[in-house]
Amino acid sequence: MYAMRQDRQVNGLFRLLISLEIDCVVVAPTLTPKRAGDRVKTDRRGSLKLAKLLRAGELTAVWTPDEDHEALRDLVRARHDAKEDLQRARLRLVQFLLRHDLRSPQGVRNGSVKHREWLNSLHFEKSSLRIVFQEYLHAIDEVTERMKHIEAEIHEQALRSVHAPVIQALQTMRGVAEVTATT
Repeated sequence: MYAMRQDRQVNGLFRLLISLEIDCVVVAPTLTPKRAGDRVKTDRRGSLKLAKLLRAGELTAVWTPDEDHEALRDLVRARHDAKEDLQRARLRLVQFLLRHDLRSPQGVRNGSVKHREWLNSLHFEKSSLRIVFQEYLHAIDEVTERMKHIEAEIHEQALRSVHAPVIQALQTMRGVAEVTATT
């Protein structure tokens, strides 16, 4: 059996086929030889082409992550997603403040402790604006807590998982912290 690596679902399919004792080779589409001008693509033509290339030994197999690697990758992806959510939540708050002509004091960086103190000192007369402002702050706090929770698990994995020795070794390089090493 042959499967082209197109997305993350290939890993699950690969593991299923191996568990059923079916031989399976995963290759990257970029490593599949192509002839110039061969642009017509159908499942039948693709299957025949792949079968011929496999028989001729022209395909290069790629490493397929096991469940531990995939779980760690998902954890790092979740942190990346949470970081993007935090940036969006902060941007929404800044845009709200700008719409009401409110700017943080000179020299105060967004997201800093001083910035949060300044935000906590703001008061809005209209209840609707107070609610919106509090919701934006709540969204930032919520995502920040998610980030802390995910980073705590990344720290735990960096210390105790099967990947811990590699993660610890990578951290010995200058500029490589725990999250980067885990990634």
